Amino acid sequence: MAVGSATLKDGTPIIVRPVAVSDRHLLEEGFQRLSERSRYQRFFRVIERLRDEELDFFVNVDHDEHEAVGALAEDGSTGLGIARYIRLAPHSPAAEVAIVVADDAQGTGVGRVLMEALAERARANGVQRFVARTGAGNRPFRRLAERLRPTRLLAVEGGTIVLETTL
Repeated sequence: MAVGSATLKDGTPIIVRPVAVSDRHLLEEGFQRLSERSRYQRFFRVIERLRDEELDFFVNVDHDEHEAVGALAEDGSTGLGIARYIRLAPHSPAAEVAIVVADDAQGTGVGRVLMEALAERARANGVQRFVARTGAGNRPFRRLAERLRPTRLLAVEGGTIVLETTL
């Protein structure tokens, strides 16, 4: 799935594009729409709001070592989700991947569209595999990773699992 427009499972059109510094307000608004469970699954802790330093980090991406793509409602007014990778080391062929989809957009195909767009950008930048840490009970993420490409379990660390997906 290329960056641009996409269609969800129910036929709803959306926009998929790289995250920009000007998206800070969309991140803040989208974060407020996440349930406590979704926040925990993404950040491994419950947080009430993103700190300024976190927001800066999330929107200041170089589109190579740190890439992020977002899904927006067709009119661009509402953020639906974000997928990002950060290389494990400079110019590394491996990158840690994370995704979050707004609760009201979960199950619609936003996650699949975002992961496909992120994987396409990663391959173009020389990233060959994604590594992800997720809760052992986060089956939706695991299914999403497995739909992208063959995925293997690298480690189990308490209630967290580490997955590797070859692009």
